[in-house]
Amino acid sequence: IEAIDEFKSRKNPVNKPIRVCVYDYYNKGQDAMSVYKRRISCKIESGVIQEKDKLIIKPLDEIVTVKSIEKNKSKAKHAFSGEMCEI
Repeated sequence: IEAIDEFKSRKNPVNKPIRVCVYDYYNKGQDAMSVYKRRISCKIESGVIQEKDKLIIKPLDEIVTVKSIEKNKSKAKHAFSGEMCEI
């Protein structure tokens, strides 16, 4: 326990370019009228995501727009490095 208490946490690189690790991709909602139908579950490794940000999905080079962010089943305006979220 003493060794664990001495661990130093790493600083989250919020000032670096956005980089996320995608864990899941799915369709939320069954109707075609749902604005937030396609969702990505991810962990932010560096940077900050905000609503209306444009991101490039690699290696497909597809540009997507962040329409909403959810953390712990509630809407959020931002998601910071080190956090799990759905966009």
